[in-house]
Formats: sequence, C-alpha cells, structure tokens
Amino acid sequence: MEDSQVVQIRRNDLLSLAQQDQLFETFGRVQAEMAFVEIEERMRLLHHESLEARFRWMIRKFPQVFQRVPQYYIASYLGVKPESLSRIKKTIGTSH
Repeated sequence: MEDSQVVQIRRNDLLSLAQQDQLFETFGRVQAEMAFVEIEERMRLLHHESLEARFRWMIRKFPQVFQRVPQYYIASYLGVKPESLSRIKKTIGTSH
C-alpha cells in the first residue's frame, strides 16, 4: 500500500548474533514476546468483542490508519464486511 524499507535477517544469522552478544538475544526475545501479545490481543478481540469494541480499539491503537488505508482493508482486519464497518462508524459518529 505504501513504499517501505524492509530489513531482513536470516534466522541462522540472528541465532548466531544471539550467541555472540546478549543484547541480540534479548532483542529477539522481546520482539517475539511483543508479537505474541499483539496476536493474542487481536484474537481475543475477534472472538470475544463486539464490532464496536474492535473499532474503538483500532481507533485508539492505530488512529493514523484511517487516513492511510482503504476501508475494505480495515473491515477485513476487523473481521467484517465494509458495509458493517460503515454502519458502526455512523453509529459511533466518528470522522474516521
């Protein structure tokens, strides 16, 4: 959707760095923990929260996304059809 710069490191190289320096081991562990927490939070939202709750969470967590990403992608991320997202936006009365 947007131009990006991506840094990639092979798993074996990362493991080698982690063995050489505790900082890299800590970095890798913290990144894995953060990814796990994000995935767990999204799964909980999708399975246990209303669309309104998911939408409000997204406004708080990623406010800039509404100006940068088409609505159908946002709807997909929230697990609904674009029409449902439009309805909830009207209900909440937000400019997002």
